[in-house]
Amino acid sequence: MNGAVETSGPRQRLLDVLAKLRDGFQQLEMPTELRRTEELNALLSAERSATVVVVGEFNTGKSTLLNALCGINLLPVGIVPITATVNIVSYGQNAHILIIRRDGTEKEVDFSSEALQEYTAKHGDQSEIREVHIQTPYAPQGLTFVDTPGLNEVNQTRAEIVYEMIPKADALLFVLNVVMALKRSEIEFLRKRVLGTSLVKTMFVLNHIDKARSPAEVAIVASVRKRDLKAIYEEVAEDFERAGSAGLAQQVREYGKQVPVFRVSAKKMNTSGASPMTEGDPDGLREELLRFAEPDVRDQAILQGVQAQTQFLVRRFRESLDERSRIMSSERESLVKSADMQRNALCGALRDVRDIANTLENSRSELVHAVQERIPRIFLEQAETIEQRMMEIGAERTLQIIQEEIPRKLEAEISILNDRMHALAVKCAAPSSRISSPEPPRIDANGKTEGTGESLSDAKNQPGHEFLAMIVAMWHPMLGILIAAFPFISNIFRSGLSVHADIADVREQLRKAGQECAQSVEAKIEQQIETMRRVVLDRMDAPQQSLRNICNALMGASDLEHETVSKMQAEVKRLEEQPLT
Repeated sequence: MNGAVETSGPRQRLLDVLAKLRDGFQQLEMPTELRRTEELNALLSAERSATVVVVGEFNTGKSTLLNALCGINLLPVGIVPITATVNIVSYGQNAHILIIRRDGTEKEVDFSSEALQEYTAKHGDQSEIREVHIQTPYAPQGLTFVDTPGLNEVNQTRAEIVYEMIPKADALLFVLNVVMALKRSEIEFLRKRVLGTSLVKTMFVLNHIDKARSPAEVAIVASVRKRDLKAIYEEVAEDFERAGSAGLAQQVREYGKQVPVFRVSAKKMNTSGASPMTEGDPDGLREELLRFAEPDVRDQAILQGVQAQTQFLVRRFRESLDERSRIMSSERESLVKSADMQRNALCGALRDVRDIANTLENSRSELVHAVQERIPRIFLEQAETIEQRMMEIGAERTLQIIQEEIPRKLEAEISILNDRMHALAVKCAAPSSRISSPEPPRIDANGKTEGTGESLSDAKNQPGHEFLAMIVAMWHPMLGILIAAFPFISNIFRSGLSVHADIADVREQLRKAGQECAQSVEAKIEQQIETMRRVVLDRMDAPQQSLRNICNALMGASDLEHETVSKMQAEVKRLEEQPLT
């Protein structure tokens, strides 16, 4: 940094990697990771002070330590949990306090111990306060300290704020109580929140050494805890290796080789003034932090911090790509299975259509032959007996009988044809139901589905009822039309029966009427069978379209996305294998 941003070297390589990650997260629609990438890019590109986040359970002396590092009683302290907010302390010639609420609004107040007590101490309701920014000339230049509530006493809302601060830190001060350092909860926090998700450079502070029985005891505790910490770092490195994150594993081991552990008595540091403070700070924590604030050291620490965060983003990117690849493979398998099922269904449907076509053609021939034989016979029977009846019962009575018998016999014949057409529809519908619908129910002569009381309009709206609805719609109106047409016969009779010689003409008229009626019924049969054939063919449109869609998905966008993800995975592999700095 130092006024100019590098255009080559480790910093530029990190910026290039972040640019690739930004494009990848944008393409994968991962807004949280995209935002974090942009934040890291800003951290790496801007000139700023180093951020040191102070964490630890309550009563470990975090606020007292910060007061000692600043050389002034700045933050409220106590033997019970006091810190209620995230307090950000930085250098500034003009002291002031800035309150940032959770809704994003800000409030600036005059610097005073009363204001600090009011806005940072654990009393009243600070639930709406997100951060308290404290600028003071007593803070070390080049460093920004972040004081946080105790890890084991913050509510979930404040806990999340603390967790958000950790990845943004350039270094972490993990304050432990020397009397009972590295409790189970502290180890879990270190593994999950520090090493497992952020990998921030961490300095461990064994505070309250003044409460130990002797300096020798403190030295033993420090040695044992340092050994324990190295073991924890190694375990986390092995976890990363098993997860395929070699770069993160290497960096964890680098940090774990020399785990910095500082013995401190924050209370004595705060009362020792500007003297060397060998009693309160025997390992030189203050000196290390001041060195950390030097531009060259600070810039290197910032670079290392961004590198660690970038490694986590690379890992997150790889995990997302692997998951996307698994999903695509699963979808592809599902598409292939669906295509096979649709293809088999279509092949079966084609066989069914051929069978149905043969059935329709054979039935058409049989039905047409029956119509040509049986319908004209009704009229011919009347023509053959008309003269005999006239002699026995007279012309008027003969006409009346003919007008009654022809419609009755026609209705009986058409009813038989209707039954045969219904049986044909059922026979054709049964195999075609494998494509779209089950076998239709029986429909009576009144257009009702038997046993349900459903009307013809209801049946038409249900899958599989097309054939029967079609039959009822055609045959029964046709029957009514034929019966309504019979009065024309009586007109012939009235004009012809008055003269005996006209009986031959009447017979001819009846014969012609029989032929015309048979032709009309035959045309209806042809029309219905053709409609049945079209319905069967229409039923094949859905599986055919479904199969086309599946094939398009397999050959189109799926292949393109699979190729894109494969390229991204190859790029991530290169990022993980090569050093970022």
